[in-house]
Amino acid sequence: MAEQFSLTLVVKNIPGVLTRVAALFSKRGFNIDFFSSGALKDPRYYIMYIALSGDEYIKDQVVKQLEKLEDVWRVHLTEFCLPEDFKA
Repeated sequence: MAEQFSLTLVVKNIPGVLTRVAALFSKRGFNIDFFSSGALKDPRYYIMYIALSGDEYIKDQVVKQLEKLEDVWRVHLTEFCLPEDFKA
């Protein structure tokens, strides 16, 4: 059964990182439900927030594949939490 979950990534602040992360999802046919990114205090790194749906296998695969990317420094998996204001 598919459930929503979110990932927080800390990535190197270099050109092409977003393309490589997006390509990973695209190649495997995973759909991104939400994406946001921003700068950190340390200008060498950026933070990315990604929400997607999938089962345990997809969760494991996404995390493992992201951890293999050279420009991804840290991956953190959490349950997806939608603020009360946005719930139907």
